[in-house]
Order: sequence, then C-alpha cells, then structure tokens
Amino acid sequence: ALAAIDGRLWLLAGGDAKGADLQALGRTIATRVAGAAIFGAARHEFQRAILAHAEHCPAVVHEELCAALEWCWSRSRWGDAIVLSPACASHDQFRDFHERGETFRALVSRLARRTVQ
Repeated sequence: ALAAIDGRLWLLAGGDAKGADLQALGRTIATRVAGAAIFGAARHEFQRAILAHAEHCPAVVHEELCAALEWCWSRSRWGDAIVLSPACASHDQFRDFHERGETFRALVSRLARRTVQ
C-alpha cells in the first residue's frame, strides 16, 4: 500500500503483530509517510520500529482505531491520503478484518460529514 500511493500519505497501522518482526516494515514506513498513527496491541512495538529508523517521523500511538484516525485526519490536508494498512491481525479489537474495515469506513464517513457541516 505504501508503494502504490503517490503524494503525502498518513498511515493507520496496528493490531496484533503475533510476534512478527516489525523492523523492516518500520524502516519502510519511516521513509515514506508524512505520519503514522499506530493502534492496538502492537502499537508500542510498532512505534519503536518506526522511530528506530527516523526519529523525526511523526509516529504516535493510540489504543483504538478511532483515535488514530482522528489524529491523521486532523493533520492531513486536501489531496493527502489516509490509508488503513494495518500489517497486523485484527483480533485484538475486532471480530475479523472485515469488521475492522467496516469500522474504518464508518469512521471516515462520520468525519467527512462533520467536516462538511
């Protein structure tokens, strides 16, 4: 997902890493994104992996997807992309990946309506 999108990118990532090594992904994220909001069980581990490669990269942790999205939304500007590419299992907070995706869709719709009003 990071390579597929041109322009400024804000990343939502996290969940349950299930013991995966996040260092290589942290390096890629640190060099590609305007900022990353990491949520879920692996949030602190994910943040350390990103900051190990770029201390200047805004990489913040949030317990839940909703707060992570709010952070990205408040910092993004017209034309930026906010991408949910979790890289982790959803089972720490959601029934499955489908529920996580539907939750993201609903949160974005709510934020867009709030912004227009």
